[in-house]
Amino acid sequence: MRAPRHIQKQARRALLRRYEICAAGTIGALLIELALRPSVYAMPLLGFTLAVAVVTRYAGRMAGLITLGVLAVVNMLLPDPMANPSRVLSTGIFLLAGGVISHMISIRDVVAAELHLKCQRFELLANASAELDRSLDYQTTLSAVTRMMVPTLADWSVILLCEDGKRERVAVAGPSPEQVEIANQLWDSTPFDPNATRGVANVLRTGEPELLTDIDHTQLDQEFPDYQQRSLIKLIGVCSNILLPIKRKNESIGVLVLVMSHSGRHYDAQDLPFASLLAARAGLAIERARLYRQTEQERGRAELACHAKDQFVAMLGHELRNPLAPILTALELMNMHDPTALRKERSVIERQVGQLTTLVDDLLDTARITRGTLELHRRPVELTEVIGHGIEIALPLVEARRHELRLDVQPGVMVDGDPERLAQVFGNLVTNAAKYSEPGGQIDIVGAREADQVVVRVRDRGVGIAADLLPHIFEMFVQAPQEVDRRRGGLGLGLAIVRNLVALHGGVVSASSEGPGRGSEFVVRLPVHDAHVIASPPPSRPEHHPGRRVLVVDDNPDALSLLADALDDRGYATARAHDGPSALAVAAQLHPEVALLDIGLPVMDGYELAHLLQEANQAVKLVAVTGYGQPGDFERTQRAGFAAHLVKPISLETVQATIDRLVA
Repeated sequence: MRAPRHIQKQARRALLRRYEICAAGTIGALLIELALRPSVYAMPLLGFTLAVAVVTRYAGRMAGLITLGVLAVVNMLLPDPMANPSRVLSTGIFLLAGGVISHMISIRDVVAAELHLKCQRFELLANASAELDRSLDYQTTLSAVTRMMVPTLADWSVILLCEDGKRERVAVAGPSPEQVEIANQLWDSTPFDPNATRGVANVLRTGEPELLTDIDHTQLDQEFPDYQQRSLIKLIGVCSNILLPIKRKNESIGVLVLVMSHSGRHYDAQDLPFASLLAARAGLAIERARLYRQTEQERGRAELACHAKDQFVAMLGHELRNPLAPILTALELMNMHDPTALRKERSVIERQVGQLTTLVDDLLDTARITRGTLELHRRPVELTEVIGHGIEIALPLVEARRHELRLDVQPGVMVDGDPERLAQVFGNLVTNAAKYSEPGGQIDIVGAREADQVVVRVRDRGVGIAADLLPHIFEMFVQAPQEVDRRRGGLGLGLAIVRNLVALHGGVVSASSEGPGRGSEFVVRLPVHDAHVIASPPPSRPEHHPGRRVLVVDDNPDALSLLADALDDRGYATARAHDGPSALAVAAQLHPEVALLDIGLPVMDGYELAHLLQEANQAVKLVAVTGYGQPGDFERTQRAGFAAHLVKPISLETVQATIDRLVA
């Protein structure tokens, strides 16, 4: 086997340098010895001994031994001006001392070299580990690691990946950019044989490392019959290499290739463990990056699905609220015309509309909570007030099931919260207690201050909660088992909303039960607000302002007719339109003070209609009357110039109060 020419030249230069040091040390020692004789002969051969030490240190043990032998022979041949009878003995002592010194220096150099090599490798491993941990872009980090390996561990470093039958060169580092380009050309021109018995394919297939201490270039000529490939290999000058599998669990997904070339160094079995550590670290980095990419892809898909769900929930709320609005308005009109007519039938309709409205609101609240867009309008509020409003929410169900409510709420206790949302919390808890108690049951509500907390307990004697269900009772869509008729109804969202609303107020809610048939207790703990109770003025009834001009636009004929009729009955001068163009024509004649606009209109939507109405009459006040009730919907109507945003179904009092406020 012949090494490449440039390696042979480097070896010859290194050997010549050692001979030069050996000759210089020997000649220098002789000249010093001759110059000092006989004045310092009391310390015989001291200069020779120092020369052996210096040559051994800088030219190696073999050169030191050569110097030792030459100086010993010269010492015997030189004339002795002192006629020293112990000349042979002193020469023997010189040989012994020089040999010991040469051996000790060579051992020291070997130990120092090994220690230096280990330090370099540990530093390389630490730097490579830090680089691999720095980023989840494994292509960037692996490229940096291959550059770190050169020249400490290799003259060339290459990382190859092969997943799903695709071969990919991830990173290459070499002596210079020009030679790296040569290596890339060699890689691109070399066919990949997955059944090869040696090389990258063999390491990938078997998962075992491959060590070539000395590469036979004649054998390489046989393996690479193509002249261009052989030329490229000779330019690289490969003399030794290590191929190590990069594994993901027990599967080989790539190969780390370490190559020695121009330095003339050769790998041996002692290099395998350290190189295997680097390959293992690269495998971990690739796996971590793959898991991160997979997680990001899954998160992206989840975000798309969540966005689609939000769009669906918003559309569902809009479509469900649209028919509820005319039903509620019709009931209010019936009550205005004849409060005694069909009272029983109207109460049934009101109850069912209320339940459907609650379901829609629960769906939309759940979507807002999931996205983190639910906003609280906090202020100091008395505990008795929010519990009273919560009972009002649940009262129809409580009365329908003939439950007895027992209240024991400490007066004057204040909390800092959103009154509507806190009323929703207690309304949901009382509704839950009423729903899961047999008719004629008893519900206890106890509220008081305990240290720095406000504690409210809602206790019933109903069906109770099974032990396996109790830890999950506040999760979405979780319900106790129901009969086939599902007479208790619900979507399983009420308690999930309670937990999230209480958490947004900085509190906690818990549930306990002694088991099925033994009732349950829900405990809400909220931070107390130390403030004096401020009595709120009684709510004022909206004033009537007959003759005010109001334009009502809705593509739902029932909703349009009923809302306009109700406003007519209250003294307003209304005009009606079912789409944008007809609304513009009516507005040109009426010059409305207020326009109640549905958003989802045909031909042109409510936003475009609002823009055109304001261009024609800047004084008109715009009110969005729509089923869209997401936070983004409120922001969009505000940007479009709407003065108010009302979400269907809406009571007539709310509509009248909004109109009177805007034109006051």
